[in-house]
Amino acid sequence: MAKKFLREDTNKQKNLKLKWRKPTGRHSKLRQNQAGHWKMPSPGFKRPLVDRYKHPSGLYIEVVSNIGQLSNLKGKGALISSTLGLKKKMLLLEKAKELKITILNVKNVEDFIKTSSESLQKRKEEKKKKQTYKKKSQEEALKKAEKKKEEKKDEKSAKDVKILPEIKVSAPVVAQKETKQVHHISAPQQK
Repeated sequence: MAKKFLREDTNKQKNLKLKWRKPTGRHSKLRQNQAGHWKMPSPGFKRPLVDRYKHPSGLYIEVVSNIGQLSNLKGKGALISSTLGLKKKMLLLEKAKELKITILNVKNVEDFIKTSSESLQKRKEEKKKKQTYKKKSQEEALKKAEKKKEEKKDEKSAKDVKILPEIKVSAPVVAQKETKQVHHISAPQQK
């Protein structure tokens, strides 16, 4: 196993993450490579060439995004690309199962295929339900609109047939005297 190098003072301060950062301080004992302090990474700590770029399972890693790439793998482990959708991922897993290729980023291939196919079926059923509900609501809206149009036509025809009511004659209207507005002295004159 490779040696894990940690940032200076991660054992003293909680807010520092457990990853390597090169020390740059003037009095840093780690930067000066003083005895009794942690070591800094250097070329001598590299893995042997045989083990380099391998997965912990011992297989070389190859990223796969289609069936053509999957058929070219021999003695390598496949990593399925994260940009793939669920349907293509399922197809790749089924093909890998036939070719007996190990997939490194899926723990149990059979369970994954089973759960994902069930979720796809649920999605399809929900989509169908939504579409049928939408169609029904549209049909109901059309029926309501037609009823309103018929009611309006009936009202118009009923108005045409109605007899005018009798006009009541009231007392004669007396014309009122017009009054002129008197201007006050303090008010400015209007033009």
